[in-house]
Amino acid sequence: MQVLGLILLVVFIMTIKGCIADDDDAKPSAGNRYFEVKSLVEQSVRGVLKDPDSAEFRGIFPGQSNGNAIGCGEGNSKNTFGGYTGFKRYVSGGGDVVGLEGETPGFQEAWDAFCAPYDR
Repeated sequence: MQVLGLILLVVFIMTIKGCIADDDDAKPSAGNRYFEVKSLVEQSVRGVLKDPDSAEFRGIFPGQSNGNAIGCGEGNSKNTFGGYTGFKRYVSGGGDVVGLEGETPGFQEAWDAFCAPYDR
């Protein structure tokens, strides 16, 4: 009888442990982290555009700088005259750090350093 009680206790503990989240479960998954970085990068790029509401993004991928996430990709938006300018590459560290192709001095060097090694 004690053996049956011990077995039931072990099964009960294992069942309860499976319902409790470990610390690893609390960490964001790689997929969630991608969407967080993507959202931050898009927001920072929109911040430097003439018409941020018209922004379109494609080809977003992560770059890297000393372990910090960098967002690389292409964006398109309307200019002052209301026409789309065409997709241009960008490099963004989130926040206010944005480099736009054809508009930011040294853009190609930044792309080569932070994005090109990770480009698909």
